Amino acid sequence: MFGNLIAMVVDKSPAIEKILTSILLDQLRFHQVISANSATDAAQLLKSGAKVDMIVSSWDFDDSTAEALLSDIRHKPGAAYTPFILMTKDTSEQFLVKAFKAGVTEYIQKPFKPEDLTKAIMAVAVAKGSERRQAPRYMGKKRNRIVMKFGKTAAYSGTLVDLSTGGMMVRTSQFMQNPVNIYDSATITLYAEPNITIEVKSEVRRMEPDVNSLPDRTIIRVAFMFTSVDAVNMQKLLELIETLKPDIPEIVGAE
Repeated sequence: MFGNLIAMVVDKSPAIEKILTSILLDQLRFHQVISANSATDAAQLLKSGAKVDMIVSSWDFDDSTAEALLSDIRHKPGAAYTPFILMTKDTSEQFLVKAFKAGVTEYIQKPFKPEDLTKAIMAVAVAKGSERRQAPRYMGKKRNRIVMKFGKTAAYSGTLVDLSTGGMMVRTSQFMQNPVNIYDSATITLYAEPNITIEVKSEVRRMEPDVNSLPDRTIIRVAFMFTSVDAVNMQKLLELIETLKPDIPEIVGAE
């Protein structure tokens, strides 16, 4: 339904984060969900270059409140109008006036049902539109090794072709152990130097022969779309992309 949009979930409860991610990915079919367990982590991700179309967040955290996060967002070029859906137990007039003045777009009262979140997202997404974000891709390095796990048993290795915050292209051998199809889910672990390990949830979007290996058709390229990335791994992903940027002067594609 919202396959072109990227959402950020900000909540200190892993259980709530898991439920929200499931609703956004499985029911509403968001393109990607980035998660953070504090307003500070969320603000750092945005400052580091993470791009999102919508934020679903609680208000109070151990280190800060969403008010500080909102202040950063509303003063950030290109993010001033990013929809912000607040999850809160406090629905008093005094609190809600404060929240909306801070920049909240919509709110839902805790505890809530999945349909409550859906209604709030529908309300702000219609105004936001569903134009796909074009994330620059950067060429990988030969030493960037990839491990792809499908389900509990099938695991394959490959090398990184190119990378963006929304997905990656991987060079690998044909999937002979267990067949892999378009839209299959995979957990990808990316190993980069020095001692960088990044793990993301993803989905297969395209498979094609590797043109550099033809006529050998046992080597293929697989395009993955990232579906779920937590704050720690997104930060490492952004830092890795910074190291790849000098390798090419221009964008080589878009995810």
